[in-house]
Amino acid sequence: MSEVKAVCLDLGSTVLKAAYVEHGRAVSYATAGNPQAAICADVMGRTQVAPQLYTKTADAINALIGRLTDRADRLIVTGNTVMLHILLRVDPVAMGVYPYTPQFLGAQRTSGAALGLQAVAVETLPCASAFIGADIAAGFTACVPPDETALYIDLGTNGEIVLQRGGQLYCCSTAAGSAFGPTASDYIALVYARLQAGQLNKNGDRGTQPLQLAKAAIAAGILTLCDRAAVPLSAIERVYLAGGVTVTPQAARAIGLLPKALPDATDVGNGSLKGAIQAAADPAFAARVDAFAQKAVTVLPSLDPAFEKTYLNCIPLCPV
Repeated sequence: MSEVKAVCLDLGSTVLKAAYVEHGRAVSYATAGNPQAAICADVMGRTQVAPQLYTKTADAINALIGRLTDRADRLIVTGNTVMLHILLRVDPVAMGVYPYTPQFLGAQRTSGAALGLQAVAVETLPCASAFIGADIAAGFTACVPPDETALYIDLGTNGEIVLQRGGQLYCCSTAAGSAFGPTASDYIALVYARLQAGQLNKNGDRGTQPLQLAKAAIAAGILTLCDRAAVPLSAIERVYLAGGVTVTPQAARAIGLLPKALPDATDVGNGSLKGAIQAAADPAFAARVDAFAQKAVTVLPSLDPAFEKTYLNCIPLCPV
C-alpha cells in the first residue's frame, strides 16, 4: 500500500503555513499570505463578508498543496474558529456579535471536492469556543505537559492565552492588533534597545503606540486570567510563547509584555502547525485536543470589570 500523503495547514488570519508529512514527520514546508486580509484585516469583520472569502481561501490553499506534493490524501487543518468556518463554508456571522455563537466546535471531516480543495479528505481539529480555536487547542496539546502549572501564550493579531493548573484550564483572547505581525520580533528588539539606550521613556512615542497597545492587551490578559483562576504569578512553573514572534526574556520584561514575576518564556514557534503535524502522525492526538476543548473555560476579558483598568496600567513601556 502506498504511503498516505498528508498536508498539515495552520490557517492563520494573515499567513498560511503548511507542511508535508511523510512517515509521521514533516519533510517540507510552504508559506503564503492569507488573501482574506486584503478584503478585511479584522477577523471578526470577516464574519460579515464570509461568502466573499470562500473561493479565495480555497485557491490559496490549493497553491500551497501544489508546492508540497502532487496530491494530498489528507488535509489536516488548524486555525481559529472563524477561519475554520470560512474554510468549511459554514456561515460564521453569529460569531461577530454577542453572544458569539459558532455553528460547530468539534472536529469536522469532509471531502476536499466539496470545498474546491485538491485533497481527498479534509479534517479540522476541535475548537474550545468562538475565541479559542483549534490553533490554540492543538498547539497547547502539542507543547505543554499535562501536569505543569503553565501559561501558553500565542502572539498574533488576536493574542490567546491558556493557563493550566491542577487539571484545570482557563483561556482568553485579547485584541492585540497588527503590531504582532511578520516584523514584530525586530520591532520589539529595536524598542528594547532604544529603552536601554535612554532614547525612549516609559511613555514611548508615536511609533511605539501600536506595540504598547498590543503588549498591554497580552499582559492584562495574563493578569486577568490568573486572577480569575486564583493562581498567583509566582506559581507558574513555565511559560510557552507561540506564534512566531521571538522576544528575549529581558525585552519581554522591560517593555511589560510578560509580567516580571513570570519565569523566562520558552519559544515553541508555530504551535498550531506542530499540533496539526502531530495529528497526522498520531491517531490518538485529536482525542487529546478534544479533551482540552471540552475542559477549557473561556474567560471574556471585556466582561471583567477590572480588565480595562489593568489594561491601561499595562500600556507604559516598563515592567509590570
